[in-house]
Amino acid sequence: MQIEHLENDKNFIHQEVYCRKILSRFNVVNSNSVNKLIEMDAIATDDSAFLSADVPYRDAVGSLMFRAIASRPDIAYALGVLPQVLDKPQQIHWTMVKRIPMYLNGTKKRGIMYLGVTSATLE
Repeated sequence: MQIEHLENDKNFIHQEVYCRKILSRFNVVNSNSVNKLIEMDAIATDDSAFLSADVPYRDAVGSLMFRAIASRPDIAYALGVLPQVLDKPQQIHWTMVKRIPMYLNGTKKRGIMYLGVTSATLE
């Protein structure tokens, strides 16, 4: 996690370096970014095949959850939904997991900005 201290007592928390590692790990460094993570009703079962045990679905979801908790609430919904199928993910779910790094590819520099406090008066 990176914390940048900016002027006017602002602090910017982000994980750009960690994001680049995730992009490299999932081999999407040079991929096109996407604007939308998942459709609201996309988490459903369908007729696609169940994933084989060698697909790193759990590992991918866990890695991305850390990012959502620490500094990226914009991906929290998708990562709150995808673990619901950890026991038997299907191909459609793996496709959704792979979209998240593609989304992060276009939004690497996003994070949380904490504004400085000008007064510490307690009322």
